[in-house]
Amino acid sequence: ENISEAERQGNISGEQTIAHLNQIIGDALTLDASDIHVEPGESEIHVRYRIDGKLYRRADAIPMRFHNAIINRVKALATMNITERRKPQDGRLGVSINNREVSLRLSTVPTRFGENLVVRVLDKSTALMSLDRIISVPGVREMVRSLVFQPHGIVLITGPTGSGKTTTMYSAIMERNEDGVNITTIED
Repeated sequence: ENISEAERQGNISGEQTIAHLNQIIGDALTLDASDIHVEPGESEIHVRYRIDGKLYRRADAIPMRFHNAIINRVKALATMNITERRKPQDGRLGVSINNREVSLRLSTVPTRFGENLVVRVLDKSTALMSLDRIISVPGVREMVRSLVFQPHGIVLITGPTGSGKTTTMYSAIMERNEDGVNITTIED
């Protein structure tokens, strides 16, 4: 393997880091992944995508020398503390890729080999669907609508990763969103 002097010394260019990030996020969008897991190992970074609730490992790993640059780049874009590596952190980032508006929810956790990064991919084009498209059973759909149109109260939306909680929430908000209504959402 031909390794440049800069790479041998650990100096990674911004272009290389951006290329890796674009590839990781671009693949997630192509695969309709709901999550991206960037996991450092002893010598390689493994990338896994959650598709229909299951994790699939990307065939090619990224050399470990790119780990700090990738994590720092993501943290800087999401205005997270790049110097904090020993505590978990959360952040958000909005990006536009191939004319698709995508919201990314980021979470870092320290591990033995470095920070693990989990990215929740929220594609706004798929998140904005009507309740009619999301809930196919008429009785269930009308029950959800009746809850959303109550004059006050709380609606809890729960379920496993990738089950459609966020999509359902945005769809319900779209139906109810008007000037005279105050809607507050709280997410962990």
